[in-house]
Amino acid sequence: MVALYIPSGTGHADFVKKKSRFIGESRYVQSIEEVRFHVKRLRRVHPYARHIVWAFVVGNDRNQQGLSDDGEPHGTAGRPIMDHIVGERLTYTLVTVVRYFGGIKLGTGGLVSAYARCARESILSMPIELLVIRLPVTMIFDYSLRKQVVYIIKKYEGIIKEEVFNMQISLTCSISEKKKHEFLQKIQEACQGNIDISFMH
Repeated sequence: MVALYIPSGTGHADFVKKKSRFIGESRYVQSIEEVRFHVKRLRRVHPYARHIVWAFVVGNDRNQQGLSDDGEPHGTAGRPIMDHIVGERLTYTLVTVVRYFGGIKLGTGGLVSAYARCARESILSMPIELLVIRLPVTMIFDYSLRKQVVYIIKKYEGIIKEEVFNMQISLTCSISEKKKHEFLQKIQEACQGNIDISFMH
């Protein structure tokens, strides 16, 4: 599987081309609901903008994608933005471009060039990090094993989500998919098999 990247901050672009102003923004999103939220937010912030164009990619395998030309000629706005998201191997990413029309038509080629530039500049200014696919796992064990369990979770860069203390400890954490098998082997060895482990999907 090809390595993918996710935003760890926001990116911005802002320039004028033939009196039209283009304002780009790149950010992390987890769902189409978040995409709609941010597009609505931009419409409130820029009530006099002629177009608010966007494209997004979501999912560990980039299986959810969408775009909008928002009234621009088909293929001249959302598609060039999408091409840059995909080309930079990004996921969980939304790129929006707000356009204030300046009275001079740019033509098909000019629109493609402007939206592509805005997407590229905002993406390149956005901090990114490698996508690490994490698996949620629940473990049940005796109190005497807690020290070993927590040590191994931290050693494998796991993230503890919750601990419940009853007759035994029930601990929920997330582990990198790539380290799953090695993690399982080490924690079973440390606990001598006296631990109940289940991965959730």
